[in-house]
Amino acid sequence: MEETIDARLHKYAELIDSSDSYVVSEALKLLFRKDDELRASLEEHPPSSDQWRHQGTLASYTAMLQ
Repeated sequence: MEETIDARLHKYAELIDSSDSYVVSEALKLLFRKDDELRASLEEHPPSSDQWRHQGTLASYTAMLQ
């Protein structure tokens, strides 16, 4: 990660009294929800249930598509 982005991320996380990881996760969720191309790809080629057991939950996948 670029140094300036990392510094801003840390500063923002401090500002909202949260972790860097939380900020990144929430930003990615927003990006994924707004990316129509990703949504179409995931709908066409959904990951298997086994993949989601290792990476999260099936509910997370469904939520990402909303």
